[in-house]
Parts: sequence; structure tokens; C-alpha cells
Amino acid sequence: MEKKRVKTTCTVISKRGKLNPEAFDFKSLAEKWPSSIVARSEVGKFTGGLVRPKTLANAESLGIGPHSYRFGKKCYYLADDLITWMSERQGGDR
Repeated sequence: MEKKRVKTTCTVISKRGKLNPEAFDFKSLAEKWPSSIVARSEVGKFTGGLVRPKTLANAESLGIGPHSYRFGKKCYYLADDLITWMSERQGGDR
């Protein structure tokens, strides 16, 4: 079975300063999501399983996570902030 290549419009530069033209465009996730906010408990559904809620909780405690908001006990993110954070973490040389 042949794999499909996804064409992106974003530019991702790795930590070593190299251009990564095969970076995934996470903006397509927001287009499919029914709201402009994403609850931390729903992050797995939003990202298709790429990011888990616990990962965001750990990143928040270390001060390296996306900007979060609270409504009572619920923690949530703006979809755009989450996409920006994921795009920044994407790539790198492996």
C-alpha cells in the first residue's frame, strides 16, 4: 500500500536551523474541531492521539506548555495556542 504525502503550507525549522519541508500542518486539526477551545481531557481526540493530556499537564508544570485557562476545575486551551505549541515542538533531527 502506497503512503500518501501531505503537502503543507507552514515552514518548520529544526533546532539545528535546518528547514523541514515535510512538516505537518496542524491547522487542519482546528478546521475539523467544532470549537475554538480544547479541554485538556479532549486533547487526545483533537490531536489524533499525538499528544496526551498528561503530557500537557507535565509541560505546564515545567513552564514549557501552551498557554492554558481554567474554568472551575477544568483546564482548557485555545485551539490556535495548542496548534502553535505543537508546531514549535515538531521536527528536529532524529
